[in-house]
Amino acid sequence: MFADEIRLAAEAAPRVKLPEVLTLLWRAYGAGQVTEAEAEALSGLIEARKMIPAAPEVPRKRVGSRPRTDASLERRRRWAAAGRLPPQISAQFTLAEQAVLAVVSAEAVKRGDCRLCHEQVAAVAGVSKGPVANPWRLPRVDHRARMAPPVSEATP
Repeated sequence: MFADEIRLAAEAAPRVKLPEVLTLLWRAYGAGQVTEAEAEALSGLIEARKMIPAAPEVPRKRVGSRPRTDASLERRRRWAAAGRLPPQISAQFTLAEQAVLAVVSAEAVKRGDCRLCHEQVAAVAGVSKGPVANPWRLPRVDHRARMAPPVSEATP
């Protein structure tokens, strides 16, 4: 009777629990609850289950941002520190967004406008596509210089 329970446990147990079932078997044998023939048969069953190779692990689907390489982090920091944005404006953006704005600013200075797509800006700035769209998507205060017209000294 006890041998049948151990057999069921050995057949149902995961591989990592088989040593515990084997320990239980030999304790039951020592207590006289299992005969020597039953113990030998159950021990062989458990050892055979241990020899069966484990099922290959299914690779997990990658989730999240792309891997951060040292080169992309350095590129991002270099662009953000380029000084293309006034401190008041750059303080409102993340480091990645600052790098994106610096790339767009450099392109605008070089060509008069920026004709790079999001993927190209992301590659140059060392960021993913999300921070490329964020500065344009988030509502921000109008940072254009609001200067009063110059006052001429001749005006009374």
